[in-house]
Amino acid sequence: MPTVTGKCLCGEIAYKYTGNNNHPLSSTSHQSSTNNTPAEPVLNCICHCTDCKKWTGSLYTWNVVVPQPSFKVTKGEPESYSVIGASGKKHPHFFCG
Repeated sequence: MPTVTGKCLCGEIAYKYTGNNNHPLSSTSHQSSTNNTPAEPVLNCICHCTDCKKWTGSLYTWNVVVPQPSFKVTKGEPESYSVIGASGKKHPHFFCG
């Protein structure tokens, strides 16, 4: 099963996601072997709400939500804060600090 790895721009935080071969994030340039259980993303969407625009300074965010057992922070520990969105729901935000 493929593993997608990534990190923040400064390199302080790194992560891996063990996913399904058919998902767009699983390109051959990011694959490696693993024995973890594969998982499909729960949600793959673009959001253009006011909160996401403010958070990123962009017109939208691209969000991929995966099952927690399939995602692991492999380096560092992200900082976090939460905001109450226009929907009234609590939205956690994670960053490298």
